[in-house]
Amino acid sequence: MLVEKKNIKKVLEYILIFILFFIGIRKGGYYKQDSILGVCLIQIVGAIFFLINIKDIKKNSVVSLFLLLFSIAYFIPVFLDPASVSGSLNFASRIYTMYLIFCIVINSDSKEKYIKSIIAITTIFGILGIDEICGRSFNNILKLIGSGYLEDNLGQLSSVIQYANLMGILCVISIVYLIDKLQTTSYSKQKKVINYILIEFLEVVSFLTESKMVIFINILAILIVCIKNKKYKDIIENFIDVCIALVISSLCLKYNALLILIISILVFTLYKFLREKFNGKKYNLIIDIAIILAIVIVLIFNLQHIMQNDIITRIKDYFERFESTKLRLIYYIDSLRLVTRSFKEAMFGIGGNGFRTAYETIQNTKYISLETHSFFMQVLVEAGVVGLVAIILPLVYIFIKGKNNIYKLILAILVFYSAFDVFLTYSFMLFVMAILMGMCVDNVKPLNKGEYGINILLFTAVFLLSLSHVVASLLQPIEVDNLNNTLEEQEKIIQNCELSLKFDPYDIDYLNNCVVAYRNYLDIMDIKKELYGEDDELKRKKLVNRINKCINAELAYEDNNKYVLNYAVFYTLKYLDMLVNNNFSNTEEGYVYYLEFIQEKLNALKNTHTQNDLAQEMYNELLASTIHKYAEINFTLNSDKIKEMLYVLE
Repeated sequence: MLVEKKNIKKVLEYILIFILFFIGIRKGGYYKQDSILGVCLIQIVGAIFFLINIKDIKKNSVVSLFLLLFSIAYFIPVFLDPASVSGSLNFASRIYTMYLIFCIVINSDSKEKYIKSIIAITTIFGILGIDEICGRSFNNILKLIGSGYLEDNLGQLSSVIQYANLMGILCVISIVYLIDKLQTTSYSKQKKVINYILIEFLEVVSFLTESKMVIFINILAILIVCIKNKKYKDIIENFIDVCIALVISSLCLKYNALLILIISILVFTLYKFLREKFNGKKYNLIIDIAIILAIVIVLIFNLQHIMQNDIITRIKDYFERFESTKLRLIYYIDSLRLVTRSFKEAMFGIGGNGFRTAYETIQNTKYISLETHSFFMQVLVEAGVVGLVAIILPLVYIFIKGKNNIYKLILAILVFYSAFDVFLTYSFMLFVMAILMGMCVDNVKPLNKGEYGINILLFTAVFLLSLSHVVASLLQPIEVDNLNNTLEEQEKIIQNCELSLKFDPYDIDYLNNCVVAYRNYLDIMDIKKELYGEDDELKRKKLVNRINKCINAELAYEDNNKYVLNYAVFYTLKYLDMLVNNNFSNTEEGYVYYLEFIQEKLNALKNTHTQNDLAQEMYNELLASTIHKYAEINFTLNSDKIKEMLYVLE
């Protein structure tokens, strides 16, 4: 029975690794729909894992406790009138899953399979990334599983993870581990050569991401690992390999990338194989001279192109102008301005996705950013000091108490990188951090009976929450505004939209989809009325009231969101006459009420988004529509109040 349980445990761990790959290949789990099913499946795996090992489960008191608190910290803002709620519950569920993965890893009998899996996944992403800048041959296949490449050619290899910098940092993690293993483990010559090839491939991929931060961390990390292992001679060899990767990546952007990579890898393989075969002999000098001459010849014929490589240009611009650093400093300053508006926001944050919802209301410089570009600043904005402490303390504990092994160095690389770039919204990267944290922790002890109960309650609550997210996502119709639908077909779409909203009531997208579905039903009714004279005034009244209810719910959740403000004014104007007839016996009073409502939302759109061109464009269009609509209304009503308010608007 013990053997069977051990085998089941291993199977569950490999299922977990496959799910992580599934999340990673679907844009890194950036969007809710790309990670929601994977998160739910991991929670099921976690439940089974703990059930079959109920008597043997161990924990690390400090790290486990604070990772739980980190998850809870994302629930708290929902109850405190946050700037945004649409991401809070989803983030809380993701972070709880991070906690589960950490627990599974620290209870694993073979932790090394996780880092090897990360390397394997990174290599697959690298291969797909090469295809991305070549023929995109895999794109149609990838789309079948909700993956695929970015539609726009951004000039960087992002692969399926959708963000080039994250692809790059995964390469660095893998490279550092492989170099450490080459320096500390006795491998056969063939296995050494294979590892060298893999390192060089990942180096090329990291250059093709064109990330300055990744290149800097890569060089620094290689230097640190060589010094740690006292392999000082390897510093020069690894530096040469990095230079070779720069040349190869430059040629990949000039010629056929796949052909250049194949030729380069073959030459590099021959070089490493000969070096290993004649290791320590005089022939090595001849081999080194030959490869240096080959590099020089390539440089002579391609020097101008290599010097114009985007990564070199970006590094040069960085030292000349510091534009990227300046912009990040602006993000960080604005993040602090957001959370220091009140003690409550400083302590508990402004909710999941809070920065992207609210940054326009306090920015003094024109920029567009959905993230703070810092993991820790993002946590501070969205979950406040409570959330920030809940993730910093376990990391500090690991760096102080954990063993000084390669896993701690890799975790340090990831933490350092995450301090200066986007991270939290990518589920896959969050889970990679959980794996590395688990691999660094050895100080574990058995759970007590009280802790079993708490864990079961927490798991049940979060799993039900995740399950509701999945059900809501599955129920959501693909198309909600097709005018070719019959009224019966549109009725079914409305029912599904409303069901989705019941399962996930805090999702702004689901609210807006309900509004669009209602509007489309009304539009289909208009077509039928025009063609056949058929109409249902009672149905119209109900639908318009539902639209109004959804708009008010959106405003209650995110009243600083420019899109929410835009929808509120747009739909109020579109159904203004019916709203007045439905809710007011005095017509003039009704029109005045909604004009005041529109005026308030227009002012919010204009005055709280002063640096956003799209928001100002929305404002101007809505203002013109409002003036035109109310001028027509007042032509009939001749209201002094409306005339006065129109004068103010104009």
